[in-house]
Amino acid sequence: MSISNPYSAPVVPGKKGAGGGGAGSGGTIKPLQKTRPWVIFLAILGLLMALLVFGLAILIMVGLIAPEGAEPNIVAQFVGGGVVFVTGLVYFIPAYLLIKYAMAIGEYVEQPSGANLSKALNAQMVFWRLIGIVTAIFLGLYVLLIGLALMLGMGAAMAN
Repeated sequence: MSISNPYSAPVVPGKKGAGGGGAGSGGTIKPLQKTRPWVIFLAILGLLMALLVFGLAILIMVGLIAPEGAEPNIVAQFVGGGVVFVTGLVYFIPAYLLIKYAMAIGEYVEQPSGANLSKALNAQMVFWRLIGIVTAIFLGLYVLLIGLALMLGMGAAMAN
């Protein structure tokens, strides 16, 4: 008489594990293996965009990009460059997280195990959590800016 583990995942007869295979099954390896090149592609695009934006921030801070005929203003240059630099971080951080995810997928494909699969899925979770937070922040900013624009527009219309 065998005693089954009440805490284990349900098993379909003829298949290993609940998902149709163990941690190293083709059911999990192949989709992740096919996803990895796209993850790397998007990470490289993000890094390239971050480098371009960081370069733009540096050009603004040193005063090489300024309105024609404008007097040099160090504070404005650094504030403007700082805002652009933060925009570069919005590109860099997700790209970095995608690289970590791609590396974790590579480790899982090379050495299929539950721990490596968990590492890959955790890397993916961290990436999507960040994307969700950034999206929520930007949606909030959009609502504030649209509300401000409407209030200023109505105020200007009432003043005339």
